[in-house]
Amino acid sequence: YKFSYQGRYSSVYRPRTKIPYGVVHYDDQMYLFFIPTLAPYFKPEDPETKIVERQTKMWANFIQTGNPTPQKSDLFENVIWQQLTPENLAYLDIGSDMEMKEGLYKERMAVWQRLFPLTTFP
Repeated sequence: YKFSYQGRYSSVYRPRTKIPYGVVHYDDQMYLFFIPTLAPYFKPEDPETKIVERQTKMWANFIQTGNPTPQKSDLFENVIWQQLTPENLAYLDIGSDMEMKEGLYKERMAVWQRLFPLTTFP
């Protein structure tokens, strides 16, 4: 998956700049765990609350059933997280909305494939 939700808080703090840094590795953790050094406790009316509910439900589903989205629901915007296979390289983009997409970092992966070819790569 790719976590692309850019909320009001991030694990990267850039003082004295108005340039958005974007979503970084570890930003998804503040929506799974309360990390007071990164973000406050979210109130029900905060936009981040929906992300917290969605993230925690997906991980709880995965722990209980092995499937993060076992059925369509409004919380998941009726998206089913498709299983990754050699024939289906789709990934779930988790942003303000959820969407199955194709070709995660396609150009970057093509460089690595040229440098270090995998015989089992589709």
